[in-house]
Amino acid sequence: MALTTCKECGGKMSDRATECPHCGCPREFQDRIPFQAEVSNKSQAQSMDGAKRQKSKPYRIIAISLVAILGVSMVVLLGNFVLFNYFGIGSARLCGWKSDNEIEEAAVVEIEDPIDEKIKNAKTIEDVRTLLNGTTWHYTENLSDSQIEGWFKVRFEDNNYISYTALPSYGTWTETERGQYKISEGRFSNTGEKYICVEWKSKLKVDYLDIPCEFALTTNNFQVRVTSSLLDGMSRIENIYSTKHYAKYGIMEFGDYVWD
Repeated sequence: MALTTCKECGGKMSDRATECPHCGCPREFQDRIPFQAEVSNKSQAQSMDGAKRQKSKPYRIIAISLVAILGVSMVVLLGNFVLFNYFGIGSARLCGWKSDNEIEEAAVVEIEDPIDEKIKNAKTIEDVRTLLNGTTWHYTENLSDSQIEGWFKVRFEDNNYISYTALPSYGTWTETERGQYKISEGRFSNTGEKYICVEWKSKLKVDYLDIPCEFALTTNNFQVRVTSSLLDGMSRIENIYSTKHYAKYGIMEFGDYVWD
């Protein structure tokens, strides 16, 4: 005897039985009923769970993708950037947010002292010599307000100098002397404070005459002293009873001077 499957309920029955012992379906109707495979409650549950998983899988992928993108965006935002090229769109930079401490630190910017201030505050001859290298100084005071009757400038290179002279109406500088300058130390007679002095020789154009002069620039205050044996002799002739040394003073300025 062979077993067959009831097409109505799926139960097992003998191929010689006239009806299904489980559901009572007559044998003669078995050929008219399409075959239905046995589906257990467990199989149905598994199928339903699988269907649910298949149905929810796209939403889960989308949710995970959104969380990942948001996470990357937040990390990048903290670095002041927002990346849009995750999907090939492009990129952009934002200013970002800064804490009060970061703003305060950014506001504190150290500004280096200009070279003339460094020279003014230098304490040794060697420091002054180093700082003077490559600098230019000029005296271009209005002659009507000046003790010195002409304009002059000097450029320091290594241990040497190049000096120039001019009158305001000239509109250009004339080179007058090249040589080696001297640096010395001294003390002010009234305060006893130490000063450093740079000395050189040149000619000063006074009333269209080139007068040989000696120049001394005090780096503590940039005061320049101009003396001349020729002018000193002329002063003594004019003031025969005076023994005062003929010297004129002014304040030199850092940098070059160019006519407009």
